[in-house]
Amino acid sequence: SGNGHKITGLWINRPEESAVGFIGEVLEGEVYQVGIQTDEKGVIGGPYTGIIAGIIRQGKISECYTTGYVVSRQVDPISPQRYLCAGINAFGANITNSYSTAVVRNETSDGYVAGIGTYSFAESCYFAGTFESNKEATQYGITSYYSNYSYYNTETTGLSGGRTTA
Repeated sequence: SGNGHKITGLWINRPEESAVGFIGEVLEGEVYQVGIQTDEKGVIGGPYTGIIAGIIRQGKISECYTTGYVVSRQVDPISPQRYLCAGINAFGANITNSYSTAVVRNETSDGYVAGIGTYSFAESCYFAGTFESNKEATQYGITSYYSNYSYYNTETTGLSGGRTTA
């Protein structure tokens, strides 16, 4: 439990590595009640990069928020379409009651970027950050998988469609 704590000035620079975030990769873990603000450089990783976590398999993230920058600079060599980068979690978590105002940046060719999480379930979440892409990537305001009662800001994201809109 984060007990409502805020982590400020987070900077991670691992552009050649997979599963990059404050927490790299976890099986069946839980993260809740924590806020993370990156410094101006942000969290930089390869595939599966998120500010809170790269990968949380069969786990949960609840009552969390992120702000700052997250950047993925490489695709997954095994599955190149799976460039995954998100404001909270890059892959696999159930995310509830959380939000992000992060800048989510794509510096690779294809793949998926999302405000909250890719291949994640999101409920009662909000994204008011922005997307920056050097190349084309599929952008989701909330998640590429499933969201319920979750919204994104169409003005900041530049998106008009997607899974859910306000």
